[in-house]
Amino acid sequence: MFELLFTHPLWAYRTGAFAFASAWPRWLLVLAVACMLALIAATMRRRRGLGGRKLLALGALQSVFAALVICLLWRPVLNVERVRDRENVLAIALDASASMSYADGERSRLQQATRALGSGAMARMENVFDVRLFSFSQRATSIETLNVVSAAGMQTRIGDALTQVLQQAGSAPLAGVVLISDGAENGGTLTQERLAELASYGVPVHTVGVGPERIVHDLELEWVDTAASAPLGAKISAELTIRHDAEAKTLLRVYDAQRLIAARELTLPSRTDPTSAAIDLPPLEAGAHALSFALEPLEGERNVINNTRTRIVDVPVGRRNVLYVEGEPRWEYKFLRRAVERDRGLRVASLVTTTPNKTYRQGVNSAAELFDGFPDDAAELFAYDAVIIGSYEAASLGSEQHRLLRDFVDRRGGAVLMLAGRYGLSAGGWQNAPLAQTLPVQLSAGQAGTFVQRTAQALPTVYGVESGIARLDDDLGRNAERWKNLPALADWQ
Repeated sequence: MFELLFTHPLWAYRTGAFAFASAWPRWLLVLAVACMLALIAATMRRRRGLGGRKLLALGALQSVFAALVICLLWRPVLNVERVRDRENVLAIALDASASMSYADGERSRLQQATRALGSGAMARMENVFDVRLFSFSQRATSIETLNVVSAAGMQTRIGDALTQVLQQAGSAPLAGVVLISDGAENGGTLTQERLAELASYGVPVHTVGVGPERIVHDLELEWVDTAASAPLGAKISAELTIRHDAEAKTLLRVYDAQRLIAARELTLPSRTDPTSAAIDLPPLEAGAHALSFALEPLEGERNVINNTRTRIVDVPVGRRNVLYVEGEPRWEYKFLRRAVERDRGLRVASLVTTTPNKTYRQGVNSAAELFDGFPDDAAELFAYDAVIIGSYEAASLGSEQHRLLRDFVDRRGGAVLMLAGRYGLSAGGWQNAPLAQTLPVQLSAGQAGTFVQRTAQALPTVYGVESGIARLDDDLGRNAERWKNLPALADWQ
């Protein structure tokens, strides 16, 4: 009956959008309606003898009719989006990661998904769309049928998979993407930037969840963050994120191949949001190491696939080379050289000016290294991984050396650390040097007396106390206490 009276079915009015096909401006429509309403109001005033109620009813009916007639002149239309049969592509992306092989009952999650698609759901979609199948874990792969799903992967990278599906189907009229997954995104690919990129395609993504919404009595080692490379002889710190549903205790073990190198007992709180933890690893020998991080399963835990993560850490054979230049002998120079003296992964070649016409070299590999002072050749300077500039005036370097120092950051990708001092930073004129363009701060104009010799107590932040860089003791409590008891720094700028 509705369609007989209003031409179109009810769903068209619910999903469609009204618009005007005429090119006439909207403001002219509003003006015409307003003029007609004013004219009707003027004619109603001449008929006061009809009474207030009759005038109000008559005026309302005339106003509605006049507005409707004027709107028809602008040719109103109802825009409804409807997919034409077999003329649009529908992509179905099926999660094939290891977690999909977990069985919730008699069948695994992957079997439940393929069974639901094969029991008639996909046949109904094929009546309307040109269906294209994809399976994904780390990356999306096009498949012909549900029987040839790719082998189980160790990660679920939903963001990467959706991007690949949209790019592969970019030349086709893609109506939408149906994403079937258990939702265990653990690749860190659904960032705000990636979501904005996916939205820019303008293709709707329909998600279908498989498995229970909440898995009880289960641990998941969601993420492990550790350095991709580490110096020889240096401790390695790893940060972990553990997802759990209740209070529990577990043991974290770290293996280098089959050898146990570290372990830590973890107490997980009762809250259900992910718990962060950290573990320090002993120094590793030179070479590539496949480190396995494993959580001891809870009693009765059925899914132990997500309890393990693997990370590759490379320990270079050679040492990292640092060039350290000072314009005067001072305590910072002495303590820094003492600190790196026994470090097997670090070599510091230092150049300190002792008198206006004399320099002192330490840590050089040969008699020719730094023989003429600060390098004026790209090959010599670029051989270092980092440069430390202490209380050293910018005027001590020539224009070519300043250009090389800037290129050391821009082209070589090296690191430059600048220390405060009587002749350092703006007190040494570095605000006018080409290197100033690469610094993360803007140096003020050189002023006398900017370096103030006063004592100051240095304390690390909460994050710094837990960081391996500021670790004076393996115990976090004793580490914080040792920082509090350190003598005050004598100089600050």
